[in-house]
Amino acid sequence: MGIFRRRKVQLVLLDHRYTLTAFTPGSTANVIFAAGQTGKAEQITMLGADVTVNSVTIDDSTAVSIGGSNTLTLLSTSGSAGTAGSPGSAISVTANAAAPTISSRIALGASQTWNVASGKNLTVRGVVGGDFSLTKADAGTLTLSASNTYTGGTIISAGTLKIGNGRALGAIASPVSVTSGAVLDLNGITMIGTNALTLNGTGIFSSGALINSSGSLGTYAGQVTLGSAISIIAGSGKTLTMDNALATLPLSGASAYTGLTTVRGGTLQSGIDKAIKPGNAVTVSATAAGTASLDLAGFNQTIGGAGLKLGGSTATSVATVINSAGTSTLTLSGGATALTYLAANDPLGATIFVATINLNGAAQTFPVGDSSSTTNDVTISSAVTSGGASGGVTKAGTGVLKLDGTQSYDTLTANAGTTNVNGAVGTGSGTAVVAVTNSGTTLKFGTLSQTLSSLTIGAGSTVIFTSGTATGALTGDGKGPAFSGGAAVVPEPGTL
Repeated sequence: MGIFRRRKVQLVLLDHRYTLTAFTPGSTANVIFAAGQTGKAEQITMLGADVTVNSVTIDDSTAVSIGGSNTLTLLSTSGSAGTAGSPGSAISVTANAAAPTISSRIALGASQTWNVASGKNLTVRGVVGGDFSLTKADAGTLTLSASNTYTGGTIISAGTLKIGNGRALGAIASPVSVTSGAVLDLNGITMIGTNALTLNGTGIFSSGALINSSGSLGTYAGQVTLGSAISIIAGSGKTLTMDNALATLPLSGASAYTGLTTVRGGTLQSGIDKAIKPGNAVTVSATAAGTASLDLAGFNQTIGGAGLKLGGSTATSVATVINSAGTSTLTLSGGATALTYLAANDPLGATIFVATINLNGAAQTFPVGDSSSTTNDVTISSAVTSGGASGGVTKAGTGVLKLDGTQSYDTLTANAGTTNVNGAVGTGSGTAVVAVTNSGTTLKFGTLSQTLSSLTIGAGSTVIFTSGTATGALTGDGKGPAFSGGAAVVPEPGTL
């Protein structure tokens, strides 16, 4: 194969001051922009015609720009980086290169690799087309800024591929894969293409396989599949982790991974119903001061498996599950660990504020630990519904659970710690069976009057009515006569 150095082949790639078409290279040619050239024309090159070459290597310390309205077709299938003395992959940006840009159209004439050396950046503004695949290799950054049409898929095998256009990753039917140690950067772009995305690993220096480096919102619209444990910044069960405390990362496509989803900073935001595979476990636990959030954003989500865990690593860490728009239903199906508060590091508490929490028609246990940094460890401002005939809540753990919304289920059991109830309990008047068990357990009702089916108080347990009244059958701990016949009323304020 012939090697064409830019300073020797000014008839091949035409500069911005000349239009020379008397000679064009053959498809076996390798074009090299070599260091040591002089004059602006040596770096700013316009295609005077459609050109097919084997490869382009950029080894010039002055920025190279390739432009024009014509098409550059690349044929090399080599995976090795080219140098000033030896051609390699279809495009190679060496350690000597500045920050090259390609604005002309590019046609992939074969499945090929583009190498960008560590610390270097290649920006491709022209449309990339062809029926073949593109592999990004080496530790540098490739930015794709056009609405590309190539159909063979994208492999990010090393370094970073930065998005510069909502359709940058080619035809929507073509898959995208991030190899362990590599990074896909949304760069504040809302993806329009719904390319299926497979993620592996935790990125460069564990900074995330999928990141959003921009201060603007970045959205991925396609289905996300985990090929291994991974980290998303905004890891077997395969896990999804978001760490970036300043980022919001929306999931706009249904996710296929089956393991744990962890939000350790920033906001992981739903962009579709069941954005996290229904039944997967989720942990929201800030690793630093500030808030980690799961935002349902008007969409519905089911969390099961090991359940929803909330916590934090510092005394100023807050975990939230919120609804920033519309109305959302959060269904909890984790059974004995449906909702857990992790208080080991004395975080600043957790709140859930979505329209509705659905108990999935089954008894769900809320183990709530006791943090010394907050009065109410978990505050649920949502309406809680049964979701079926057997839906109910069992409070466990020594912490404080505060229920501010309407409690539309018929079984409430407090086994430990403190449960503050500020909404009416029961699917109807007089339907709720409430029990307070184990010594040291407290159930505290707020300002609403409660009409219960029954209230059972264990030895050493306490029930407090802040104000209002309670009606129902009272049993346990020798207090039965107070509610005999189910018609007695405890006046305000009163403690049983």
